Amino acid sequence: MRFELRLLWPLASLAVVGTLMLMGSLLLGARQVDDLVRHHEEFLVRRGVDGQVKAIENALQAQTVRDEAVLNLDNRFDPVWARNNLPLYLKPTIGAWDYLVVDGLDRPVWAHGDKASIPPADWLRFRNEAQPIIAEIRDRERLRKPKVVGQPGVSAPQPIIITRVEPRGRGAYMWTASLVEPDLGAVQPLRPTSTIVLAGGFITAANLAGVGDRYALGQVRLLLDERDVPATDGRTAFNSARQERSVVLAWTPQRPAHDLITGSAWQMGAVAAAFIGLAILMVRNTRRAARDLMEVHRAQGQFLANMSHEIRTPLNGVNALAQSLAESGLDPRRRQMAETIHGSGVMLEKLLSEILDLARIDAGGMPIEREAFNLATAVTATVTLMTARATARGLDLRLVLDPAADQGVLGDVTRLKQVLNNLISNAVKFTDKGYVRVTVGPAFDAGPDLWRFTVEDTGIGFDAAAKARLFQRFAQADGSVTRRFGGAGLGLAISRELANKMGGGLEGDAELGRGATFTLLLPLPRAEKITATPPAPTPDPAAAETGPPLRVLVSEDHPVNRMVLETLLATIGADVVSTQNGLEACEAFETQAFDVILMDMQMPVMDGLTAIRRMREREAARHLDRTLIVMVTANALPEHRASGLAAGADAFLTKPLDGHLLLETIEAGLPAHQRSQTA
Repeated sequence: MRFELRLLWPLASLAVVGTLMLMGSLLLGARQVDDLVRHHEEFLVRRGVDGQVKAIENALQAQTVRDEAVLNLDNRFDPVWARNNLPLYLKPTIGAWDYLVVDGLDRPVWAHGDKASIPPADWLRFRNEAQPIIAEIRDRERLRKPKVVGQPGVSAPQPIIITRVEPRGRGAYMWTASLVEPDLGAVQPLRPTSTIVLAGGFITAANLAGVGDRYALGQVRLLLDERDVPATDGRTAFNSARQERSVVLAWTPQRPAHDLITGSAWQMGAVAAAFIGLAILMVRNTRRAARDLMEVHRAQGQFLANMSHEIRTPLNGVNALAQSLAESGLDPRRRQMAETIHGSGVMLEKLLSEILDLARIDAGGMPIEREAFNLATAVTATVTLMTARATARGLDLRLVLDPAADQGVLGDVTRLKQVLNNLISNAVKFTDKGYVRVTVGPAFDAGPDLWRFTVEDTGIGFDAAAKARLFQRFAQADGSVTRRFGGAGLGLAISRELANKMGGGLEGDAELGRGATFTLLLPLPRAEKITATPPAPTPDPAAAETGPPLRVLVSEDHPVNRMVLETLLATIGADVVSTQNGLEACEAFETQAFDVILMDMQMPVMDGLTAIRRMREREAARHLDRTLIVMVTANALPEHRASGLAAGADAFLTKPLDGHLLLETIEAGLPAHQRSQTA
């Protein structure tokens, strides 16, 4: 069996999408793993740095928080004690740092470098550099409640010791400062503010190397602005002495998942390339299949349009002549035969329209319009059209309109009328006695701007099995329904398709033998303004007198259709001039005056659209009154109607032609003084 590659494109697309999703998941998972590794490294480094800082603070605190320190650094200053217990004693523990001692009034009283004493002339500069951390110590000291250590029940206060790092030049300088306080309380500071001992030194490359070796980090470095750290690098920030910008310890973290993905990149690339190649092949075949399908749809549409035209042309002769024959004073038996012929033709026309609608829906060629219209007016007009048919069957056709329906809404009024007309027509057809009720109101329980249209009847109803196939194409309740009522089973299928295209839905429910209920839900937003339809002018009684016969120009290439039009126009005594194409019609229009022009669309030599445009151009050039032009054609699609009206036609009628509708259209389009001539 030969495989059609064009049928495999969904599978190929699924495979490509699946592969891309898998690769994306791998990359995302690898990134998450590397992020976890980086966060763990940051946790370890932070803990290690905090441990080293704590060790420095503990070493300094051991020399500053004791009675002896209060005695020798605060009550009286002993430089020998300071040198022996600060730089000399602490050097093996915290390294070679600079030291500064300020008294309770923040005056520098002693300073010592990592190698030698600092001259008194430089003490003030040293103190100014340390001012931010001195100020922070003093703030904490003021906030702490004073305690007299040594009294019964009084414990030593929590020592005040802090470490801060600040950028200095191209390096980072670390401060550790401690408040001098008693431990046993044998000696107390002289002032409310005590002496402060500060130790400071640069963080060296040896310090960074030690951190890198301890935690196996790469490219450990100090950055003076956190914004300079790449997003993928590990980091930990030091507390800043000046709180302007933080010094950051940064490094290149380990990326095991990234390294694994990078190492297998060529395998993943090969797989991706294979699937991309397959996708390209599938896309090419899909495009070819799509072009073929479009050609099929185009041919199908052209075929349907041609068949519609060819079927409607003879059907026009059958329907119109049968209707005229039935109204020509025949005896009852012959009139019944003529009416049967006309009814059969009408059913055939309806079937043809339904098949065309279905084909256009399948081809996506039935666009939904969005225009403003009055909802109550549209529904009332639809129900009014069905009233005569319901009355003929002895049914009560009721309309229940919510007052809110008398407003402008946005939607496709033509398709709404089509669906309602179909639902009401079905209700009348399947109901022998009782009523058909149409209810319209807002569906507040279903959502904003939603309207509910309900068509209820007391007819034959249907059971659960019939409900399951109710909206299927060419499906009816059972064979007996088809034999009794006729129809192709397309109306409900088309109605639901239209409801869905308009953004709504259509459902049906019933009980066998007790009637049916169909509910249409449609979103119809409120329209701010609608174009009001001008009222029909009131006929002037003085103009009701019989005037000269109407002059009608008929342009129709098919002899049967010409005979149909001439027969219908003969009933109103019209003076008819017939032509076989648009060119002949233009020539007649040039030399004669007409009240009405009936123009076919598809004709040899010159089509109807071109002829109408020429006629309108002649009227404009010679400042003539506008002649009523009615297009009468078997081209029944909406685009045909639009093109006819755009060319200049005043009305558009489709074949098979309803004689009464033709005369009503002429009546409505004529000036008031000529309308009585079509009565």
